[in-house]
Amino acid sequence: MIVKKIFIITIIFCISCANKPVKRIYSSKHAFYGMFVNSLTLQCTGIAEMNFQGDLMNDKSIGKWYVNGDTLLIKYDSIKQRYNGDVRYKIVGNKLKNLPVSRAQYKKLIDSLKILGYGDTIKKLKVLKSYRNFSKASGQVMTDHRGTIKRQYLKLTKTTICK
Repeated sequence: MIVKKIFIITIIFCISCANKPVKRIYSSKHAFYGMFVNSLTLQCTGIAEMNFQGDLMNDKSIGKWYVNGDTLLIKYDSIKQRYNGDVRYKIVGNKLKNLPVSRAQYKKLIDSLKILGYGDTIKKLKVLKSYRNFSKASGQVMTDHRGTIKRQYLKLTKTTICK
């Protein structure tokens, strides 16, 4: 009897909390070069704050966020911020992963590099030789001074129910 009451109260509590907006804070899984970290706060009001902090710096970019299916879109307001324009992340569970570069964007990059005279560099660098190599390498960062490379994403660190 007591177990049934506790179960019913728990279900009612979960249902009442399910429809409320939630503030989410994400942070980098790995620090860039062992000292630079991003943290992203998605406010209940639709405001996104990306904080880039490290050794002797700390700056904040502010924009608006929207969710479309499994994609998080952040539109940053000002050109004077570190992040500007549109930034998209793929939502995978409790992670925000950078969306891969499309084949068209890759081709545009390679064509631009060829026009600027970097054709020999493209042939030498394994990462730029094919779209497959390029997309495989994107989203990775050096995590220390020894050159250790790991896949980078933002992980959910804290959620708070909005009032």
